[in-house]
Amino acid sequence: MSKRRKSPHYVAEIATLTRAAQPTYAEIEGEPDSDKRQKRHREREIATDELVRIFRSRKLFGELSRADQLPIQWLIEGLKRSQREFPTRKGGRPPDEHRRLLTAV
Repeated sequence: MSKRRKSPHYVAEIATLTRAAQPTYAEIEGEPDSDKRQKRHREREIATDELVRIFRSRKLFGELSRADQLPIQWLIEGLKRSQREFPTRKGGRPPDEHRRLLTAV
């Protein structure tokens, strides 16, 4: 996977993201090194999250060419079928609900 930039308008290459989001069984489970296997799991989650973000952002999705939109749509539809719901983003900071409650009180 290519190096990610922190710019909000940067979109990684769609082909790279779709390839990283759909690894084969041999690429992950066939890996004898547990650190590399964990790294590949994480790369898959990051790529999937990025594609879901692009799909949900209608403005960004509309800026892509039709050739780039189709692989994202196929991936999202496949995730919906396998998970029975729209995939949610993984990772990030946990919600601070208890702190907000203390502030409100």
